[in-house]
Amino acid sequence: MDQRRQFGNWGERIAKKYLENKGYQFLEANYSQKMGEIDLVFFDHSRQEVVFVEVKTRQKEQYIMGDDSVGRSKIRKMQTVARIFLLERHYERFFARFDVVSVCINGQKAEIRHLISV
Repeated sequence: MDQRRQFGNWGERIAKKYLENKGYQFLEANYSQKMGEIDLVFFDHSRQEVVFVEVKTRQKEQYIMGDDSVGRSKIRKMQTVARIFLLERHYERFFARFDVVSVCINGQKAEIRHLISV
């Protein structure tokens, strides 16, 4: 596995733990279809929503937080993949939500920014 992918996986593990600590129920990681992939899928019991999460991991030296790089086309792809997930997993009766978790790594510390309903 290349270094970039390992770094991204590290960010996804940090984001997963962060969301679990917020009370979200983990459903799946790296759900993929032909048209794209969703990094993490959770269920938010407090809102009764299936939460599709895009995780962006950056190093502190980089000037933009990862969530700045999630554009409309990425959100549209996530929506398409999410519809398939909801049908396959029988969650179609729940609302879907799209969040971005940005993980900024500074040495061994991580700064996390969670954007809800992007």
